[in-house]
Amino acid sequence: MSFITDLHIHSPHSRATSRNLSFEMLDMWARIKGVDIVGTGDINHPARRAEIEEKLQDDATGLYILRIEFRTQTGLPVAGAPDSAVAFMLTGEISTIYQTGQQNPQGASHCLSCRPGRPSQVQTKIHARSK
Repeated sequence: MSFITDLHIHSPHSRATSRNLSFEMLDMWARIKGVDIVGTGDINHPARRAEIEEKLQDDATGLYILRIEFRTQTGLPVAGAPDSAVAFMLTGEISTIYQTGQQNPQGASHCLSCRPGRPSQVQTKIHARSK
């Protein structure tokens, strides 16, 4: 079985990103483009976690779907089944900035983190480990 995914997503709470990166818009455009699974992005941001709790529901597979009352009707051709649900996976990005000491002294490594569980459970585990 294969899936089309887009897991490297940021939220409207990230710097230099669109304010239209709402779950409603991500769901709508994923359905139009035929994307099956989309990352939530920015799982560590408190406002994004609150949006996840409010707008997404567990689909019993470890993924989440947008609650039906938040779904936007596109009016555009949809690549998948019109009533199919886009799945969301809890994701965040870990950015490591480092010095190389060469002519280009600064570099960055961006790692995508995919996490199971409810956002509040994930955050509790992260904070417990950091103490």
